[in-house]
Amino acid sequence: MKLLLLFKISLQNLIVDYHHSMISYLWIPLSFMILVFAQSFFLKDILAIDSTFIIYLSIGVWIWNYISLAVTSYGDSLFNNHVILNMKINPHRILHILHFRLLITFFLNLVILGVFILFFTIQFNILAFLLGSLTLIILVHQVGKLLSIISLYYRDITQLINSMMIVLFFLSPIIWYPQQLSANKLYLLQFNPVYHILNVFRDAIMKGSFNKEGFIIMTSLIVLVLIINNLFTNKQISNCATKI
Repeated sequence: MKLLLLFKISLQNLIVDYHHSMISYLWIPLSFMILVFAQSFFLKDILAIDSTFIIYLSIGVWIWNYISLAVTSYGDSLFNNHVILNMKINPHRILHILHFRLLITFFLNLVILGVFILFFTIQFNILAFLLGSLTLIILVHQVGKLLSIISLYYRDITQLINSMMIVLFFLSPIIWYPQQLSANKLYLLQFNPVYHILNVFRDAIMKGSFNKEGFIIMTSLIVLVLIINNLFTNKQISNCATKI
């Protein structure tokens, strides 16, 4: 019951942001579709890439939108709601509402990705896709909790992270292929977690395969962040209202 209530609050919160729009929050998937079409139209000629690039690109943009929006939103979540927190609202509820809001965006854009997929012949591994989605959702939420409490007390970290996200976008194979890199740079790409996350979904959708390395890295990150959150973050979030 509580989860359903939090979901309804998240949806209402999203609707309020598009209050004066005729199509409301449907602008989210529409914007995603426009962005993919615009990027694929120009990049296909510039980079001289193949016809399946639009699927490759749409998967990358879909995953990146979810990650980048989550990083920004979680980083500001507790700080921007410090007045509400002082009213003794459970801070974890704020993070849960944000979590559901991000999931709505995630699945709305997934619908557009599904439309793109219909026009191509692919080998879709539904099990790898569902497992990848669940793993990514858990990872993003746990990392988001950690970012929320760090950004609450150290605002410079928020600015640094937002700046680094721009750099990370260009260092991740979202709008380009890894094989376009030299051997040395391709080796360094292995240390980019976004690269492995993208591989999990691209392999599941485009190749119909299970990317074992990507799942191992994502799972390892979840375990690491869960330990940090259980030892430190969760307690800090519960007590943050008294420290603002």
